[in-house]
Amino acid sequence: MADEKAPEQQGQKKSSSLVKLLLIGGASVLIPAISAIVVFMFVLRPMLLTDNTDEKTSSASVDTSDTIPATAVIVKFDETQATVITQKSDIPAPLLIYQVAMSCSGPEVSTVVEGKKEYFTALINKIHRNRTRTELNDPGVQEALLRQTKNEANQLLNKLSPGIQGSILEVMYLKYTIVDL
Repeated sequence: MADEKAPEQQGQKKSSSLVKLLLIGGASVLIPAISAIVVFMFVLRPMLLTDNTDEKTSSASVDTSDTIPATAVIVKFDETQATVITQKSDIPAPLLIYQVAMSCSGPEVSTVVEGKKEYFTALINKIHRNRTRTELNDPGVQEALLRQTKNEANQLLNKLSPGIQGSILEVMYLKYTIVDL
């Protein structure tokens, strides 16, 4: 009798180990797959949908509010130089050579800017001074400098001519070069 139970137990052990192997393999595939689907449905998909709607609304607002009117006037400033800060004091400091232009919303704003050009030139120079080469090479920093110039120029415009209708719409580089000496 002991001999009869031994083969039956061996057959059951083989089938139970095969079932365990299939269950473990199935679970190791199904659990990550279900987790991935849940993460996609509840985390990634809402983020992607909100990004697309934000882009549509921002592109619609760009088309209407960020257009430059036909009455816009460009005021060009002289080419200017600024010394670039270096880490090593034994080499000559490079120069940033740049030229800026401002897009004004109308002729009355451009008249104020042209009449008080020295104030605006000093403002632009102050923003571009004391920068490192890595800062000035970064396109993000370049855009930030333009945004800062625009914001501070609008504040200066309001100080110089309170109650003026209009603003500075955009500040752009006409020239932007770093020269090693």
